Amino acid sequence: MSTGPVTFETVFKLELDEIQQSRQRRTPEVNIAPPTSTDPYVQADDAQLLGVAFSGGGIRSATFNLGILQALGEMDMLRWVDYLSTVSGGGYIGSWLAAWIKLKAAEIATEDEIRDFCRGRIAHFKIPQHVRFVDSFPMTVSGKIQKFRIREQEIDARGLRRAAGIETA
Repeated sequence: MSTGPVTFETVFKLELDEIQQSRQRRTPEVNIAPPTSTDPYVQADDAQLLGVAFSGGGIRSATFNLGILQALGEMDMLRWVDYLSTVSGGGYIGSWLAAWIKLKAAEIATEDEIRDFCRGRIAHFKIPQHVRFVDSFPMTVSGKIQKFRIREQEIDARGLRRAAGIETA
């Protein structure tokens, strides 16, 4: 952990590195040129970053956002998106990125079987990219799932602890 706040430029540089790695996974057919500058602002401009933000006041806005995502998915555009932001009603849409599954006793399944099961039942862009099989969910004493603990475990599992722990000034 750092001894104090870090600059925005430091965080931005780390973020650009993550985006470049993500682009290599999302678009392996594209030859990504190495950065031409050490300045993160120049790197960001050269990278021509693409972001999509979803917002709104609730489920009606989420339904509209879903239509946008479906259209982007049908046009194979989602893999080009570097940033996906969701707030308010958009948060309903941002929940498809990972699935935690607790199987019934003696049941077995693979990640691919889960994805295959989803195909044709839900929109293709909602099929979870990350599937985790768990024995239990982190729970409160009143029986509610502790989503913040799931988030923390996913951060650790995806190797994002360093990025998640950066304090900005």
